[in-house]
Parts: sequence; C-alpha cells; structure tokens
Amino acid sequence: MDNYTVFDLETTGLDPEKDRVVEIAWVLVVDREAQPVKSYVVRDGEGVVVPPEATAIHGINQGMVDESRPISEVLEAFDADSRGLPIVGHNVLRFDRNFLLNAVRRSMNGRMEFRFEKNRFIDTAALFKARKLGITPRSGEPHHVFAARILDMRVPGLRFNVRSCCVELGINLDGIELHRAGYDVAATQKIYAALTGH
Repeated sequence: MDNYTVFDLETTGLDPEKDRVVEIAWVLVVDREAQPVKSYVVRDGEGVVVPPEATAIHGINQGMVDESRPISEVLEAFDADSRGLPIVGHNVLRFDRNFLLNAVRRSMNGRMEFRFEKNRFIDTAALFKARKLGITPRSGEPHHVFAARILDMRVPGLRFNVRSCCVELGINLDGIELHRAGYDVAATQKIYAALTGH
C-alpha cells in the first residue's frame, strides 16, 4: 500500500459518548513518502471542559481549546485530504474511530459518517500484537475483523502502546513527544512502515 493516511486524536477522556476531541492530526503518505503532518487543537462543541488529568497527559489546556478552531472545519479538511485512502491508526478501531464518528454526528449532522466505515481503517496496535503472537489473517478475513480478534486476545505482559512498539521495532523517538496527536501520527506512520514495509 503506497498511499494512505495516518490519523490520531487527543480527547478529554476515554468515553466516546461523553468525552470530546481536543486535537486531530493526520499525515498523508504518497508513494510511501510521508508528507508534512497536519495537527489542530479543536473545539468539539460549546462548553467543552478539559479536565486537569487530561491536560497532564497531552498538555492541551482549557485556554487552548477555548481559542481553537471549530472541529467541523478540521473534519472537512481531514475528509478532503483522506478521501478514498485507507486510514491507519494505533488502536484506531477501538478508540479514535469511535470519537471521530461521534464528532461527525454532532458537528456535521452525521453527513460524513458513511465515509468512515470500519473497512477503511488499519490498526497498527493489532498488526504489532499479531506479529508478536505469530498470527496472520484467515483467508478472506477483513482487517477490522482480524484486528478485533487479535485485540480481544488477553496476553499478560504483552505491551503494544505506541512507545512499546517503537522500542521493540527500533524506531528512534528523538524529537517525538508522545501523547500529542501530531507526534503520535509521526510515530504511528513509522510503526506501520516498519511492520509492513510501506
């Protein structure tokens, strides 16, 4: 796969039903070459509260969100850049896609929702975990089904967060500050390339 989009976001918490997106980032990969990362702090509706514990993780504070662009503008740009391309992300099928869909439903009246079907997404967390376990997809098994099967497996001691994957794969994290969407996108693109050669 020579052309794809890598996507990540940061949120106010872990519950896609009540928490909100505060940052979206993506990078287009064209002919296996990563283009410049696009990253935006966003306002996912009015009255979004950024808890201190979320700020402690990603560094995005209330003032940054209050002064940011409406999420609808950034979703339009993301859709325009990524349309028709596979979307790669780390734990994207369990986390980021759910937040993305809820943001689309709220801010775009769901009109772009159909563009983010599960079969567009490729999950590097699942790819890494499957590699560690020596498991490959079954014949004809779609990636999102394979990813769900792999991520459902409980393997005590197996770590597959972004940092662990980078360390295991020998990816240099110098200059990459994890837990900001733009940096996580850059790291995830490197993980995907290391796992697939793309």
